[in-house]
Amino acid sequence: MIKPRALRSSDRVALIAPASRPAKPSALKRAEKIIAEMGFMPVVGAHALDTHGAMAGDDGARLHD
Repeated sequence: MIKPRALRSSDRVALIAPASRPAKPSALKRAEKIIAEMGFMPVVGAHALDTHGAMAGDDGARLHD
């Protein structure tokens, strides 16, 4: 089994929406705050709050994130 190294303080953590977007934008802001409080740097995907039907942007946008 191959295990990646443990996250270290100030590592970047991506916040993306691989399927549907968060119900409220405030949920994403809360996640950002929690990740930052844990000592990491939150990086929000450019399309995390997009809407395309029930999804968070079209397939290409979600793939980009």
